[in-house]
Amino acid sequence: MQAIPYRLFKYNSVVLTAALITFLLFYFMQFLISSEEGRLRIVNVIKVVDATVPEFKDILFIDEPKPEPVIQDKPLEEDNLPRNPDSVFGLNINPGFIPVPAVEPPLIGLTLSNNIMVPLIRTMASYPNRALQNGIEGFVELSFTVNKLGNVEDPVVINAQPPGTFERSALRAIRKWKYSPAVEEGEPVPSYDVRQRIVFQIDPSSL
Repeated sequence: MQAIPYRLFKYNSVVLTAALITFLLFYFMQFLISSEEGRLRIVNVIKVVDATVPEFKDILFIDEPKPEPVIQDKPLEEDNLPRNPDSVFGLNINPGFIPVPAVEPPLIGLTLSNNIMVPLIRTMASYPNRALQNGIEGFVELSFTVNKLGNVEDPVVINAQPPGTFERSALRAIRKWKYSPAVEEGEPVPSYDVRQRIVFQIDPSSL
């Protein structure tokens, strides 16, 4: 009598175990099916992009020839040319209302030749402001040496009227002058005691 319950219990256990395994298998299959459907739905969302390569047409650019500029010959106007040779060096000309010191021809003292000293570069002497405001006029006489290169060396004031007014301006200007050096037997030689007078005079028409 005791063997019957034991067999019944064993049979029920086997049935329950089989039912449980069947249920688990069924659940696992449902899980797989649902996952597959989800994956397929995701794949279906992807769109295929048109990979057709666009055609490019070659465009030919042609450079049109540019017309050459026409240069017209203009006659040289005589009115634009300086008529006074001294105006090239800026001498004896009143620019605007600024008085310009006049320059007299150089006086050669003791020289080694009989050539005339010809200044090539003449720098304008500035008119002192105090003398200009007070209407003072005058002159400065200078003595200097012209070396073989035509440069001015050792300038000194030998006379000035009125004294102490125009000397500094005259010395500063004469140091920048350049002469054509004297020539002896085809060779340039220095010239000594060359004298130059610079006149400081106010032009009434410029006032």
